[in-house]
Amino acid sequence: MERNDWFGYLFSVLFHATLLFVVGLFFIQRMEYGMQAGNAPTEVDLTEPPSPEPPAPEPPPQEPTPPPPPPPEEMALPTPEVKPAPPKPPVLKPRPIARKSAAAPGVPGVPSKGVQMAVPDYLRNPPPLYPASAKSAGHQGRVILRVHVTADGRAESVDLLQSSGYSELDGSAVNAVRRWRFRPARMGPVAVPINVDVPVNFVLKK
Repeated sequence: MERNDWFGYLFSVLFHATLLFVVGLFFIQRMEYGMQAGNAPTEVDLTEPPSPEPPAPEPPPQEPTPPPPPPPEEMALPTPEVKPAPPKPPVLKPRPIARKSAAAPGVPGVPSKGVQMAVPDYLRNPPPLYPASAKSAGHQGRVILRVHVTADGRAESVDLLQSSGYSELDGSAVNAVRRWRFRPARMGPVAVPINVDVPVNFVLKK
């Protein structure tokens, strides 16, 4: 009886061992087949490509050399062209009929020794300003002004006798001459008013 139990126990062990071997072999083959059926691994290269070299910077454009500043303008001092005022008619005083005498020419009571013309005093008179707009535009010209000089040498009135063609030049000349002082004209020792033509030249140096 004990022998039969031992054989039965041995048979049971062999049976279970065989069963475990068969089942384990089945699972091993299935796992191998599953690995072969899968997709092959894919390698991805994440290395960044070398960045292209930046282009060489272009040389900065050369700025044009500014032209040299224009030389200071040359303004010729005007040469006065004087014109004496028309002579006043002599004033005759009433005289007795019996006494006859010829009236002396010129101003009564003043001996006629000629008329000394008024001329501008350039030592104290500032020249007219050359307008900046006229200089930048290259405007030049000659202005002639008629100035009525009083007996005390003031410019009582300044009239434009000849225009330069540019209003800014004409205006600059008129404004300057209005402030000028003159040596008055004289008839003998007496100062008299007179009209004077004053030319003003606006010239740019080249």
